Amino acid sequence: MLPCDVTKPDEVKATFDSIGEQFGGLDAVIHAIAFAKREELEGDFFHTSKDGYMVAHEVSAYSLTAVTRAALPLMEGRDGSIV
Repeated sequence: MLPCDVTKPDEVKATFDSIGEQFGGLDAVIHAIAFAKREELEGDFFHTSKDGYMVAHEVSAYSLTAVTRAALPLMEGRDGSIV
C-alpha cells in the first residue's frame, strides 16, 4: 500500500511513478476514495458549507480524474480498466 493525498498533484504523480518503477505497469485501477469533513456530515444536508462541499467533491469525485491522468501512461499497451 502506498500513501497518497489525492488533493496534492505531486503526491499522485509520485505514487504512480513509484508503481511504475516497482511493477512496470498497471492492468487495473479501482477508485474507491471518499471523504467529507466530519462536521459536514452532522445535521441537515442544507447546512453543508460551500467549503465542505468542495472538499468532499475534490476528494471523492475529482480525484478520479487526477488518478486516471497519472495511471494511463502505466496502462499503455494493456487491456486494462479504471473503475
